[in-house]
Amino acid sequence: MANLKKMELHTLVSHAQKGEVKALERLIRNVQKDVYAIFSHLTTRREDIADLTQETLIKMAKALPQLKNPAKFKSWLNQIISNTFINYTKKLPQERIELDEEQINEIKDKFNFDSKYGDILNEYKEAEIKGLDLVYLKVN
Repeated sequence: MANLKKMELHTLVSHAQKGEVKALERLIRNVQKDVYAIFSHLTTRREDIADLTQETLIKMAKALPQLKNPAKFKSWLNQIISNTFINYTKKLPQERIELDEEQINEIKDKFNFDSKYGDILNEYKEAEIKGLDLVYLKVN
């Protein structure tokens, strides 16, 4: 086998798809830092970043034989990253917030909301008054 370190990505992917363990190991080493960096931009929770990275790399390794075009590996991997993060956000604890009129006005003043954003806050307050349960993802 040729030198794996100098191999182009699509060639490395092809070798890994054929079951060459060393090629798969090199592929994982090549993409691991990028995957970690993407998740570190999406969340600040270090333990979650490491878990998301590991989960993504495992999914990548398991699904690699099904990749039809090795030249599209990066976009395929980005889709795995996106799906993994979406599933992660669905599992985050959710928290209901309630705003009174004073808090709404405080937010409007603090952030200089134009009428579009002010309307959104008013709609939230109206929905709350009507008894609708609005849920926002809690972001840490």
